Amino acid sequence: MSVQRYPRSIEIYKGENQFLINPIINHIAGYSVCSNLCISLRCEDEKGIAKSVEEAFTYIDKSPLSTVTPNEHFHIWEEYSKYQSWASFWKSYLYGSVMQNTDASYRIHSAIRAATPRQEYNGSVKVIDLPAGSTYEEVAAAVLDVFAAADEYYATHGAPDPYPRKELELLDNTVLSFRPPCDRHFEDAGDFGVGEIYQGYSYLPREDAEPSAEFFLGIAPEIDCNLEPENVKECWERTYGVAEDFKMQEVSKGIYTHYAEMKNKSVYKVSYFLQHGDDLILECGMMLHMPNRRKKLEEKLIPLFEEFAANCEKK
Repeated sequence: MSVQRYPRSIEIYKGENQFLINPIINHIAGYSVCSNLCISLRCEDEKGIAKSVEEAFTYIDKSPLSTVTPNEHFHIWEEYSKYQSWASFWKSYLYGSVMQNTDASYRIHSAIRAATPRQEYNGSVKVIDLPAGSTYEEVAAAVLDVFAAADEYYATHGAPDPYPRKELELLDNTVLSFRPPCDRHFEDAGDFGVGEIYQGYSYLPREDAEPSAEFFLGIAPEIDCNLEPENVKECWERTYGVAEDFKMQEVSKGIYTHYAEMKNKSVYKVSYFLQHGDDLILECGMMLHMPNRRKKLEEKLIPLFEEFAANCEKK
């Protein structure tokens, strides 16, 4: 007797001229998780879709309860797409599902993307209900139907911008326009409860985890409007400890004119600076905690931070 409960679901993604079919299984803790099975096939292959849907539901029926930890969850985009983050995959692939009810009837739907990757999806483009006894060929035809509706919907409406630009009023009453960091792991942290920060974002590897890193926009009070490298190094070391590595240079990165970075075992800090007015500094910064333990995260965050800084504009 199967330990998997009803209703049973398979998730389907469409993009890069392929369908990705992923069965969902129950976890021992009581929730549902993506299984490690993913079937990739051509978008126009109706017979292949029927066979794959049957295979997916058979897989669910034979699966034990999952015991994977949050760090072991299967990420479909890493193995079966060119995208290296959920946000990029979510933005580029259509999503739908096939649900099998206790009475063997089916509900097939395609979804509308929500405003952000964290919210994932908000409503359906099209829903098709099939009665008990429907064949897998009929299910496959419904899958193609709901995804055709999704293609038409996005051709007409376009996709929502998951990271709409924001504006901040700076201390000199000018306005800074910027785009938040484009990754679902970032959480809007406001000013972190610190008066020197205009806006901050915390990187959370999991929802219940402590932040591993932050991006922020602030006024850099510790350097006292002095962008001489010796001063920045001295001030940073007073705050973060002795630098194992430090460098600073003049640059042209969007609105910013200076760049500095330091690293030690506690922190890797990278900042772009702009002096505006006689006594104001705008700092666009990144802080990665315990960098020696987070080499892969550092590699991921650097291009995201570069994009974050480059998108800043003063009005």
